[in-house]
Amino acid sequence: MVSTKDDFNELNNVDYPVAHIEYLNSSTNINYINYTFVITIADIQNDKHNAKNVEEIHNDCNLIAQDFIDYHSENNDLFEIDENVQITPFKEERGDRTAGVTMAVRIPIFRDVNTCNIPNAGV
Repeated sequence: MVSTKDDFNELNNVDYPVAHIEYLNSSTNINYINYTFVITIADIQNDKHNAKNVEEIHNDCNLIAQDFIDYHSENNDLFEIDENVQITPFKEERGDRTAGVTMAVRIPIFRDVNTCNIPNAGV
């Protein structure tokens, strides 16, 4: 699911476990445009899902996050990711009682500088 965090919080009937991706920002240097996305992987705590406790949910979601990083570090034909990723556990009790992990992933895309495309004043 891709949206802003506010849009995600307004959703009803979310099918858990869920992965939410939010575009955060981008930065530019001489060689790359670096896009940053916040990825949240969450599950719900309740009896319908075998009464998972927070530690089990954190463990499961952390494994999914690690798999995501490993997959994209090995399969970099579409894009590469910066493998220096901090994974942070969370638990929330607003609306659905959820727990999981969140991580900011940076994707550097090669920046092909072409000064021929810059408009010239008065031309």
